[in-house]
Amino acid sequence: MNKSRHKYILHPISIFLLLFPLAIYPLTQNDTLYFLIPKLAFVISWIGLALLFVVRNKISIVFQKSDLLILLMLMIIAISDFYNRNSLNVFDARLNFPGLFFLYFIIFFLSRALIDFKILKYIFNHWWIYTYIPVLVGIFQNIAHIYDSEVARTSTFGNYGSFGFFLMIIIIISITQIKLQFSIDKLKTFAIIFPSGLLLCLVNNRSSIIALTVAIFILMVYLLIKKLYVGNTALGVLTLLTGCFLAFLWPKSTDSQLKKSGDSGRFVLWEIAGLAIKERPFLGWGTSGYDAAFLKHANWEIKKDVEDFILSQVTQKNGYSYDILRDSTSIYVVESAEYKNISLNIRYPIGSSRAHNEYLDQAVQYGIAFPIIWLTWVFSILTGFYTRLHLIPIGLAIVSVLIFNVLWMSSIAVTPLLFLLAGILSGLKNTPEEKCLD
Repeated sequence: MNKSRHKYILHPISIFLLLFPLAIYPLTQNDTLYFLIPKLAFVISWIGLALLFVVRNKISIVFQKSDLLILLMLMIIAISDFYNRNSLNVFDARLNFPGLFFLYFIIFFLSRALIDFKILKYIFNHWWIYTYIPVLVGIFQNIAHIYDSEVARTSTFGNYGSFGFFLMIIIIISITQIKLQFSIDKLKTFAIIFPSGLLLCLVNNRSSIIALTVAIFILMVYLLIKKLYVGNTALGVLTLLTGCFLAFLWPKSTDSQLKKSGDSGRFVLWEIAGLAIKERPFLGWGTSGYDAAFLKHANWEIKKDVEDFILSQVTQKNGYSYDILRDSTSIYVVESAEYKNISLNIRYPIGSSRAHNEYLDQAVQYGIAFPIIWLTWVFSILTGFYTRLHLIPIGLAIVSVLIFNVLWMSSIAVTPLLFLLAGILSGLKNTPEEKCLD
């Protein structure tokens, strides 16, 4: 028994779920590049480990018809980057580069080949192992944040959006696992949901909260129709809401995320994305092309909302004046003041590498065909998952990510987990019914 348990702990999928959230580099600086390096290093290392596992155990990697969509997407990326003269080894501030989608799809193929119902059952039975370490790290982060607003905003999971993403996945998979049979398992699940709900409302990432709310609503409607585990699931939701309620009693630092309001500039970024897509609808602007699109189409001279968004990126001080300038490389907010006949001028470069909508980002980078093909591929994997109870946690987690991405963006801090889940679902959904978990 111990040998079997040891075997599953060292399974590549188990290792991914356990270690990927913890591939962090604890810096308090705002330079996104630094805290994403461990994520990229982990992804590359995990691919090597998984390939070794596949070869050693003689596991076949079987291709399906829907995989032709993957080939088509990779061809579009290559053509777009070639047309826009993007170098293959150039990284942007979020470690995005032309070969990143290729790595993601390798994760998908490997996880699809590696998964079976024994490892899925092990993961579900030991779900708390994969969740409590990141949850505890998040609790310590927020305690530190109370006393020092500069501590750990980007030191744990990259930013509020990335942490919200992990919490969303943890909560939706936890809630969908609640069953009647075992009281101890139920208590463990509630012990996961409560602190996760507390943290989710503390970081107040609205993208993950909205996505989680919609996913839970879909789950509850489905369970009511099927008359399955409604009471236990409702109790899980109540536990989640209790954690969220306590979050409002938690002390807040002076720069609390709860103070942010409005759309955080998303409507401006989406409008700029629309102009960029209109200019280059077929081949896009290439990988990381939103930077160039923002520089060209952020027309603050004629749009007050764009001007307000650009100026909001700089903390304004009393007695200073602020103007906006543009050159061939960047947009700047110029901070000016007069002191004893001395003129002070400081330039702050302003830009945006993402539209905060994954589907608009894809269309800006690679043309309008890409997000259509992408969604077609994802929905081909999701087809029929709701008819198999043991696959509902994985399928609903993917659905929540699709909703999340309407208000957020792809990042190596979180996206590899989406491809792992997609590979798991793709690998199991066509397995004969007699092998399903009950």
